[in-house]
Amino acid sequence: MAMVSRSGGVAQLARRAGLIAVTATMALVAGALGAVPVGAAPGDPQVTLLKGTTLPTIAPGQQFAYTLTAGCAGLQDGCVNATITDTLPAEFEISSLPPSTSERTVTYDAGTRVLTITFKLRLNQPAGAFGLPAGASKQIQIGMRLPAETSVTNGQIISNSANFVASNAVQVSSSVDMTADVPVVVRPVATKAWSPSTAIAQSGGASTAILGVRNASSSSADVRELVVTDHTAATFNAFDVTALGPVTYPPGADQVVVSVCTKPVATPCVGGEWVSATHTGAGPFAAPGGTPLDSVTGVEFAFSSSTNATLPYSATQGTAAVGLVLRDTDRTTSNSIQPQSNLVITNNADPSAIDASEAVTTGTPAVAKFT
Repeated sequence: MAMVSRSGGVAQLARRAGLIAVTATMALVAGALGAVPVGAAPGDPQVTLLKGTTLPTIAPGQQFAYTLTAGCAGLQDGCVNATITDTLPAEFEISSLPPSTSERTVTYDAGTRVLTITFKLRLNQPAGAFGLPAGASKQIQIGMRLPAETSVTNGQIISNSANFVASNAVQVSSSVDMTADVPVVVRPVATKAWSPSTAIAQSGGASTAILGVRNASSSSADVRELVVTDHTAATFNAFDVTALGPVTYPPGADQVVVSVCTKPVATPCVGGEWVSATHTGAGPFAAPGGTPLDSVTGVEFAFSSSTNATLPYSATQGTAAVGLVLRDTDRTTSNSIQPQSNLVITNNADPSAIDASEAVTTGTPAVAKFT
């Protein structure tokens, strides 16, 4: 068995301690200088990117700005062809894009929503190259807005990430989250069309009025029924109803309650005064309760889900066609409608929405004219 002298053992331990000390010192130096990104060579510059926002939360109709702070960290070489790419969230509208300048080229693809920003400042090193100089930092803002009408839900987190890369630096990314604050707003919206919109008196001219209604409420609203009503006195004085439907359904609805009123013109039906029937399918539908169509003085179409589900926000409306024929006499006065008279009828479609608590919210009437 070989023996090691005490003095030799001490020397060995000293040499090992020295090696450990050198290794630790090298590690400290490396930590102070910063880690070299994977794929980058020692001495290459590094791109830096910080994405932020001017608001932490966003409400419908509110504007904000994304901020991009881009930098080039390098001792000598600048970041060649330094380029940011940012796919802007589809939940937001773009209110303003950064312009191209002498320092950068900006492009935007509306189809993919990709914003590309390429820096083109002349670099000292590498000679003849363009990009973002070593030590430089630039901030860019992108104007955005959450639409007043949106399907974004209350509390929804909308994330956005941007990338930054250079020909001589590896890519980095930065992201930011925004939280949607969507208050409860119930908003039914009506549309109205009338075709043809002219006829000669005593001609018995036929036409069709299209009543429309859609749910423009906030996504936090619990709308269960969308209703469109037409009881314009001038219309039913001059016209008889000939058809109820066909209809198209707003998103989420699969049934419609068709109601008619037969009270004297200018005394609209309320509550149980309507004669109603529930239908599925497109129609046209028979008059509820066998009511003679030529006695109808008001119509109403109420769209809902057969499972009582919430009707979602949508830009798509439900519609109901109402067939009409021009009367020879005024319904109320029985006077003849004369061809030489200039009769202009302004017709309204009145929208309303009913929520889960059965609260009714009315909207602005939609108008169409007949001459």
